[in-house]
Amino acid sequence: MNVYQGIENFQFNSKNILTIGTFDGVHLGHKYLLDRVNVLSKKHNGVASVVTFDPHPQLVVQKEGLAAIKLLTSLDEKVEILGELGIQNLYIIPFDLQFARLSPNEFILTYLKKLIGLVGVVVGHDHGFGNAREGNYTTLLNAFAANSVWTERLGQFTVNNQLVSSSVIRRLLTAGKIAQANELLGYNYSVTKQVIMGNKRGRELGFPTANLNIADSDKLIPGTGVYATKCTLNQKTYIGMANIGTRPTFSDEKTSFEVHLIDFDGDIYNQEIKVEFIIKIRDQIKFNDASDLVKQLKNDKKNIKSILS
Repeated sequence: MNVYQGIENFQFNSKNILTIGTFDGVHLGHKYLLDRVNVLSKKHNGVASVVTFDPHPQLVVQKEGLAAIKLLTSLDEKVEILGELGIQNLYIIPFDLQFARLSPNEFILTYLKKLIGLVGVVVGHDHGFGNAREGNYTTLLNAFAANSVWTERLGQFTVNNQLVSSSVIRRLLTAGKIAQANELLGYNYSVTKQVIMGNKRGRELGFPTANLNIADSDKLIPGTGVYATKCTLNQKTYIGMANIGTRPTFSDEKTSFEVHLIDFDGDIYNQEIKVEFIIKIRDQIKFNDASDLVKQLKNDKKNIKSILS
């Protein structure tokens, strides 16, 4: 896949068949669009292409009083998934306040017609673009009426009568509903973080954990609880037991993200580990003492091994 990041690096191609969007998560609804782009590109001898933005527009144009959005995919993750799905050209537009103020027609003229090029464009049912998202499918139809550029709008994409969207998936992950979120994503949600020094309490309890650095992260971390996970470290995969929470048994107040790699022992400080979330097995619990916690951890470990064996 050709990745063109920054408008100074864009390569014009009149055969582009485009779809446009943020594509956070690259979920099944996005895949529905991308599959259509791939089909049309093969049918019309075009080039399957995506126009996206970085950073996420809602990180730049944040509504007053709302917390900053948490992302489902980093830019690198998004690029990797789009490449795996057969996209040939990826145009990444830097999103800033100046770009946000462009009118829909200015965006079409400057970016789509002059800088990128296209023979066709496919968008979702509710696609909006330009200043205050004033542009829509009708805007595209009118803009290309005099050109040999065709447009297509797809209908809603649902799974089990649930509309698939990034915001729905964020809510599910925050609520710890991992299996439902993974179903809408079409893959296991994952977080890749650096291992940092912890208080070594897990090792003292017989369950050494890798403490992951989640400070100042734009990436969404699932809600509190204990999760069955698959963890990739140095290209090897291990079963993992992840805990996200405040360690209430020990009166810790700061939220932490730690994972116990089952049947693994080693020093992995400062290394990166990818944690794939499979299912939440229980809520965070405050135990009477450490011995009660250890009993529960042994049950959790047994349960996770049974689920992921």
